[in-house]
Amino acid sequence: MKIFLAGNWVDKPKKIEVKNPFDNSIIDTVPRADAADLAKALAFAERGAKAMAKLSSYERWKILRKAADMMAARNEELGQTISK
Repeated sequence: MKIFLAGNWVDKPKKIEVKNPFDNSIIDTVPRADAADLAKALAFAERGAKAMAKLSSYERWKILRKAADMMAARNEELGQTISK
């Protein structure tokens, strides 16, 4: 698995194991971000917030509606991931 950082999928050498709390099995591993990654993500989020502020409420709604539709199309997969 990779992390989505400042508009790109990034892999990191250090990983964190994600374990199932019921049986302690490893579900996946995720990259371990560092302080520089956090600073980069925050700067990118600030730029994104400025760009979103320029959109009309209808344009923002369309983006959120598309995201909701994409999640609904994968609700079984998302539900299983969340419950693990």
